[in-house]
Amino acid sequence: MNALRSWTTRELMVTAAIAVAVGLLYMAYSSLYLALTPLLGQVGIMLALGFYYLIGVLVPYIVRRPGAALLASFLAAFTEMLAGSPFGIMAVWAGLIQGLGAEIVFAARRWQDYRLGVLMAAAVLSGMFAFVYEYFLFSYGALALPVQAGLFLVRIPSALVLAGWLGKVLGDALVRTGVLRGLAITQTERTV
Repeated sequence: MNALRSWTTRELMVTAAIAVAVGLLYMAYSSLYLALTPLLGQVGIMLALGFYYLIGVLVPYIVRRPGAALLASFLAAFTEMLAGSPFGIMAVWAGLIQGLGAEIVFAARRWQDYRLGVLMAAAVLSGMFAFVYEYFLFSYGALALPVQAGLFLVRIPSALVLAGWLGKVLGDALVRTGVLRGLAITQTERTV
């Protein structure tokens, strides 16, 4: 956790507060997700999966520090698990893997570029990492190839909208309230 040494106490507190809040939302969302799965089917439910990648985009967009996606994703997933997630410890592992996917995109941009396209790329890579984790966890290899392709491809628009775009919208909305004054998101120009 060498990367956290450069963080301020406020950045850590904001990260934790947002991650806990989103983790509780994830817990509620999990009930909806499980209820909709029989209606939408195994592939159709992937349209809702992008919301689980949101924290790995939102917090880095706000604090703009190395490790933000990984830390926030872990804290949100851990909160979800503690709140009684039906996914149990699998939620924590998924959070770490999704956070790692997003973190790689921000690292490739040297934690300097938070335009919408970068946020969307982070969301998509988060989803791709999640797919690999799920591939082995849920034995996707036993499914027909078109189903496997659907499980992979359908999550991409979901990640773009429910994590990439929504992360930017929520971050910008929080800036307008003034609660993020002094954090990196308010000190740099936010471009689309």
